[in-house]
Amino acid sequence: MKKCNFKRASITLCIILALSSLALALAGCRGKSETTVSKLASPLPYSDRISDDYTADWYLGSVEIMHENEPEEKKELIGDFTVLESMSFMGIRYINVKIYPDGKGKMTYKYFSHEYLYKDRGIMLSESSVDLNAEQTEKITKLFNSNKFWSIPTEHPDERLGYDGSTTFIEGAYGDKYNFIHMWMPEEKYEISKITKGVYDYGHEWGINFEISEEKEKELDEKSGVQRIKDE
Repeated sequence: MKKCNFKRASITLCIILALSSLALALAGCRGKSETTVSKLASPLPYSDRISDDYTADWYLGSVEIMHENEPEEKKELIGDFTVLESMSFMGIRYINVKIYPDGKGKMTYKYFSHEYLYKDRGIMLSESSVDLNAEQTEKITKLFNSNKFWSIPTEHPDERLGYDGSTTFIEGAYGDKYNFIHMWMPEEKYEISKITKGVYDYGHEWGINFEISEEKEKELDEKSGVQRIKDE
């Protein structure tokens, strides 16, 4: 009788262990399938990547401005790329590419007058967006991959320290890969400049409107007190 109980207990223990192993395996598989950019990089961990508070505040403030009054993105993503240029006393240029699980995506461009010029927020000078097909989003990922974006250090060792001019920030996530880089007044030879130029070139090619309307120029002039000299 004792042997029978021992045998039964052993079988029960084996079943429990087997079920536990199966549960762990399923959890692991489920974890992999749910590993998306929206969970990996939202909120994006850029705050830990910038060594000085001044630059970090500038970037964080610029991102906040770009997303004001913007509906929350509900779709699941497999890719999310942002190029942001914060230009002293001029404005903030932002271009973003989101890639969805079906390979399609969306490119969004915004140009915001610099908030530090005014007592309150500046104004959105230009906004434009286009839907992308799978071939176009593949070109974006190839642009980042060919310029070795994922291995570029956050702060380039040759970077010059300065607060005037343009600081370029690039933040990207694709699948389980993430990187954030920035550089003050980058020269054309650096990958950060090549990526920036490539994204804007694609934007021109795919129909992003980078122009500032006369109405927006007038609004900017009235707010800043600037009087333009018109060509006669």
